Amino acid sequence: METIEATSSRSSSSRSLLVQAVWGSFALPACILAAWEVFRAYGPSLPESFSNSVTHLGCALAFGVALVGLVFGVLVAVSDKMEEKRGLVPFAIVGALLNLALLLVVTIGGVSWVQQQARARASLTNVHHEMKDIAQEVRERFSPPEADSITNQNPSALPILDRIQNTIQVAAREVGASESAPLRAASDYLAQLKRHSQAYEQSAAAVQSLNVNDAGSLASKEGIAPRRQVVNEFLEANTRMREFIAHAEEHVQECLRSNAVSTVIQESFMATFGKSRDRHRLLLLIRDSDQRIGDASLGLLSLYEQEWGQWKYDPETKRVLFVNEEAVTAFNRFHAALTTASQEQRTLQERLAQMGASARLGE
Repeated sequence: METIEATSSRSSSSRSLLVQAVWGSFALPACILAAWEVFRAYGPSLPESFSNSVTHLGCALAFGVALVGLVFGVLVAVSDKMEEKRGLVPFAIVGALLNLALLLVVTIGGVSWVQQQARARASLTNVHHEMKDIAQEVRERFSPPEADSITNQNPSALPILDRIQNTIQVAAREVGASESAPLRAASDYLAQLKRHSQAYEQSAAAVQSLNVNDAGSLASKEGIAPRRQVVNEFLEANTRMREFIAHAEEHVQECLRSNAVSTVIQESFMATFGKSRDRHRLLLLIRDSDQRIGDASLGLLSLYEQEWGQWKYDPETKRVLFVNEEAVTAFNRFHAALTTASQEQRTLQERLAQMGASARLGE
């Protein structure tokens, strides 16, 4: 009698353990999924570094829990205690499959994360190499022009800015949120810089095409007004460009804030951006020389208009001959200002090209 009762007790105990194992195979993945939903709801409000740590820890925990749950389900399914596991096998199989699915999801997610991190590192490395290549290209292509003109135009900066922005945008899609935010901010800043650069280059090209200071191509007095208009448009674009450069750090900070970049990264980003201040000072001096060139050009145009009929252009000597001596003095003054500003600008452009920082965001 005692033997029967002991056997019955052991059988009941085994049955209880199997039941617990089956329930465990269901409960463990259910707890993980519930914890994941809670994290999804409240995770965005957590500090990013803490959120990343919780994510990594949670994935490791989920992998371990899923593995344990899978073992529970498999043990019940393969147990040779047929009497004790009666009716539990279907539940054990379902539990094992649930845990197996969770295990696969976590494993695939982990592999995907590792691959994404590898792509991110490769993208950031590519940004670094691309910036070095661009800096070298700019040093080779952007050399001071030989001829005097209203503005010493270098090759267009827009293709360079496009190349930098495209490289940054590709990297922003590959890296994590904490790294993509400052990259998006940099891209936004470059978009603003491109807009001002495009307006400036278009107005400068219009001035170049009209050759506004060439008195020999001025056939009538009516031809002065269109030249004056393009010079004024150039000066307006130059002023807007100058204002943008003068407040470059403020524009960058606004881009960082609008992209929700953390304070720590903002400070680091601005410290790096601050290294472009010497370059910005040169750019502002170039904009000042453009202003003097434009002002001198307007002075010449006004002089041609006021003295119309009292001067002529000598194509052999390529000189403007005035009847009025005061007009000669004024012409020499404007022409000297134009020449001096053009020479200064070429010197500044040469210094700028030699700085080796053309690929920085402060361009």
